[in-house]
Amino acid sequence: MLPRDLLITSKRKDNIKPRYLTDTQIAEELIEIFKRYEGRKYKELQERLEEMEDLYGNYKVVRGLSLLLERRCEFESNLSLNGKEVREFLLDRGFVLSEEERNKILEEASKHFNASKEEIEEAMFSDLKEEQIIRKFYYISPLELVKRYNLSLTQTLLFDALEMLFTVSGNYQEIFRQIKYLGLMYEVEEEKIKITGPASLFKKTRKYGTSMAKLLPSIMNADKWRIKAKIELRKEARIYDFELSSYDGVLLPRYSEPAVHFDSEVEETFYNEFKSLNTGWEIKREPTIVKAGNYVIIPDFGFYKNGMEHYLEVVGFWTPEYLKKKIWKLKNAKVSMTVAVNENLS
Repeated sequence: MLPRDLLITSKRKDNIKPRYLTDTQIAEELIEIFKRYEGRKYKELQERLEEMEDLYGNYKVVRGLSLLLERRCEFESNLSLNGKEVREFLLDRGFVLSEEERNKILEEASKHFNASKEEIEEAMFSDLKEEQIIRKFYYISPLELVKRYNLSLTQTLLFDALEMLFTVSGNYQEIFRQIKYLGLMYEVEEEKIKITGPASLFKKTRKYGTSMAKLLPSIMNADKWRIKAKIELRKEARIYDFELSSYDGVLLPRYSEPAVHFDSEVEETFYNEFKSLNTGWEIKREPTIVKAGNYVIIPDFGFYKNGMEHYLEVVGFWTPEYLKKKIWKLKNAKVSMTVAVNENLS
């Protein structure tokens, strides 16, 4: 994510969209600069980046990419002295009105910290970021940097989202796990999921927008996805529509392919053995969401053949509260579903 003042958007009537990067030219140059300035002071890097801002005439793009690269750097002071302690020691001695008084205080500090006057002077602000050394820069490819920049632009726009509606082709478990973790409320309309508001009335709207922004990578990790959001720009006292999908051709990151995971060895064995039967039915793990009243069920398996579909839910966890809620959900799920129950516990 980026600070709001680095967000660049295009507006057309009631629609708004970030100005996404489509090539890697600026990213390539910035990465090379960061590599060259490894081992040098941060303030020297900043001076070079300011030159780049002037060169391209759009400081927001350069600064936004640079911020993402800075987060891949490790900084350290090249002095053994603690800059904050040295500064506090000197400030405690009060104002200096002459060169003689200044030298006297520096000598006092030299004895106290067992260092030379030159080291004391250099250490005064050594803990401040601009004086620190770029110890390590962790490389990223220009294309990946552009993708992460475009994602950050989208997330920053969603800071001011009032609501978000999305559809995905999979990755449901991760998405709903994130929805719960972020404290968001949702409604399900067929296969569309609508994030309607904060789960707590005490959460501020802006924090809610930030939570929606954090949900974005999980949505984009699905093979196919589409999002729509209402964006309120308070400075304009106006609400805009924002839309984005996996079909739009925007360069966006795709994190590691979600592996097929199972809740038990029984489920994994069933999945592998069913696939080996070659029945003509396609089997998918956690294939979709099924609306069940105000809740959703994510079936353990889905089966598909010639336009037909059927679901299988494996019930293997047993507490009275769990079973009561599970039975209620199953009764309210309007789909063709088989429930598999461990006969040893039936």
